[in-house]
Parts: sequence; structure tokens; C-alpha cells
Amino acid sequence: GKFVMEDVHKIGGTPSLLKFLLKEGLLDGSGITVTGKTMKQNMENVPDFPSDQQIIRPLSNPIKPTGHIQILRGSLAPGGCVGKITGKEGLQFTGKAKVYDSESDMIASLERGEIKKGEKSVVIIRYDGPKGGPG
Repeated sequence: GKFVMEDVHKIGGTPSLLKFLLKEGLLDGSGITVTGKTMKQNMENVPDFPSDQQIIRPLSNPIKPTGHIQILRGSLAPGGCVGKITGKEGLQFTGKAKVYDSESDMIASLERGEIKKGEKSVVIIRYDGPKGGPG
């Protein structure tokens, strides 16, 4: 992406992000925190993001209408699967599938030069479902 967490920190960081999410109704601010106050009460004095910042976009104007986690279907996953995409893929893909049983197997293949930049292929890591991999 264009920005890193340091950029978010410069415009208010996690407190301002939490306040933004509360205002948008995406967090329940009624829970009591370690301060003895609710999250909503804790956020009352936190500054909003600067109005001219370009890092955190309003929900009414997203970069793209869908996120990077997508449900995929097709010859690679006839029953469907969860995919993390960059947004540059388009709606269809034709190419080779490189399938690995673990992230470490994929890393070893990458280090051996078996996955090449620019090669029209998709990397699939099986058995690394919703819990995610290490790191």
C-alpha cells in the first residue's frame, strides 16, 4: 500500500482510529475498560483524524468497494475457498497453480527459485485456513 502504520500514528494513531470506528458504528463502545470507564467515554477527548488527511478513508469513499479477503470458486476450488487478493487480479485468472502443504514448503520453493517474478501463476498454501500461519 501507499501508507504504513507510522503514517497512521502521525494522524492520531490507534486512539483516533478507535474513535473513527466508534463513530461509524463498527465498535460497541459500551464495554468497561481498565480505566473503569466505557470505551466511548475514553474516546471523548481523543482528537478526530485531521480533515485533510488521506490515509484513513471515509466509509462512503473506499479505495474499492470490496476488501482483499474474497471467496473464490472455480477449477482450483470447486467447493470454494478463502483467498487474500491484492485487487490487481481482475475477475478471472488463467495460469499455473503452485500448491504447497505449508507456508514453510512455499518459502523453501521460493528460496530455490521455483517461484519466479512475473510468472503467471497462483500460489496456494493448503491446510493454513482461518487460523493463519506463523508470523
